[in-house]
Amino acid sequence: MQNADTEKKAAELLKILNDRKSRYIACENNLMLFSIYYFSHYHHHAIPPFHYALYSDLQFENGARGVIWKIFRESAKTTLAKIKIIHTICYKHKRFIVWTSFDKAKAAQNTYDIAVELQTNKKIISDFGQLFYESKAYETEKKSTKKAISEFITVNEIKVLANSIGTSARGLVWGAYRPDFQIFDDVENIETASSETQTKSVIEHIDEAIAGAAGYSNFLILANNITDTGSISYFTTKFKKSNKWKIRDIGVIDNKTQQPVWDKYVLTDDEADKINLTITDEKRKKISLQTKKLELGDLVYRREMLNITMTADEQEFNENWLQWIELSEVKQKATYKITTIDTAYSQNKNSCRTGICINYYERATDNWYLEAFARKIDSAELVDYIFQLHDNGIDEIRIEETAFQAAIQPLFRRECERRGKYPNCKGISHKGRDKIIRIRGLIVPYSNRKVWHITGLCSDLESEMRIFRGQKKTMRDVLDATAYQLDVIREITPQAYQKPITATQQQRRNLDFSNLHF
Repeated sequence: MQNADTEKKAAELLKILNDRKSRYIACENNLMLFSIYYFSHYHHHAIPPFHYALYSDLQFENGARGVIWKIFRESAKTTLAKIKIIHTICYKHKRFIVWTSFDKAKAAQNTYDIAVELQTNKKIISDFGQLFYESKAYETEKKSTKKAISEFITVNEIKVLANSIGTSARGLVWGAYRPDFQIFDDVENIETASSETQTKSVIEHIDEAIAGAAGYSNFLILANNITDTGSISYFTTKFKKSNKWKIRDIGVIDNKTQQPVWDKYVLTDDEADKINLTITDEKRKKISLQTKKLELGDLVYRREMLNITMTADEQEFNENWLQWIELSEVKQKATYKITTIDTAYSQNKNSCRTGICINYYERATDNWYLEAFARKIDSAELVDYIFQLHDNGIDEIRIEETAFQAAIQPLFRRECERRGKYPNCKGISHKGRDKIIRIRGLIVPYSNRKVWHITGLCSDLESEMRIFRGQKKTMRDVLDATAYQLDVIREITPQAYQKPITATQQQRRNLDFSNLHF
């Protein structure tokens, strides 16, 4: 009986899709139907149950305002977002669509994909006409290897814009229209999540976009579950009690059944090999999660496929080691003030981050009192900052040697002569040691409870510490600057780092009269 009902519904659906007029009406009110018909070339596997929920979210029914999708990698969430935009353009439901990523080039790649579909999808062209003609500007971008387009306007007068977090969301207008559908995709990754400054930038941009939008605007935030302290976590907490926002948190494995939530995946290599023997179409073959875990590594697999953020047990720097102290209390102590700076040589301050650590070092106790943060700063601004540190009473300033010699030292010398001031500033060498090894050296003073963070002045450092597991590509500029403190303190307080001497060694030292003068 169930099979008969299914066949009947399929026949009715086929009848609707075969008639242009009924198809046009049905697809306007049903995004999934629109996807099945106009994007059949994307449907290589059966529609998974969670996709039904996602299609429903994108209808924005009953006054819904926005959606947050924290869903595993390769879940097709970005593809569904593009289909939604094309649906919106075809039926002219919105007038100004903005796709925002942390990097504008990434956003422009997605808007390019949308433009290409409008130009080449024969079913869409047949039913809705050619909605986008190439301009000369687009022709140029199209031929580039990046294959990106930053903005375009459709024949039915809808603007699509690629934007970045670094560009203000305030004041975006097109004619009489403000953005009425905004997608935020790839705004948080492992690097941005490790930086308090970049996390703050993401939050401020999206908050500004939402606050300044019209009441009929809609928002879609696409993400992976990377950290509990980043921008996505902030918006999840902010909107979880709102009946105008829907939040999805979906990993590739169902927590109850312990089976994949989509039949494109199987658990093991053996399962995949067995099933794939009978499948000739490469796009329809099953993907083994066993292999996926091996390729990504355990940490990335947990974060990007299972939606499990890093736990405290996985952190190399234990959260319990962190101690805080007020700046006013530190200033009452007798300290030797050391600033260490890790910077890449660049004339463009937007190209890289500079890590800065100011240590109010207490010789008597070997305690560190830290202020540590990241800045985007060019060579000239860094030299100005060195003099500012000098005026603020910093005793010693050390800068990563390569950058100091290449970019800072010549300018610094000229400024010393011009200003009549001579800060105690020089280079410091990493001595050929790997950055990861140098950073791990901090575990000793932290675990011995010798390090204190000055309240409110170590957010960037703490963010980097929480996700550090020796990854080569992780943002760790502030950690690296802090690690240089170990070398400086060994120089100025060598006895604190010497091994205890034996009684025999002490006797030999007592017999050394070479330094005595009569």
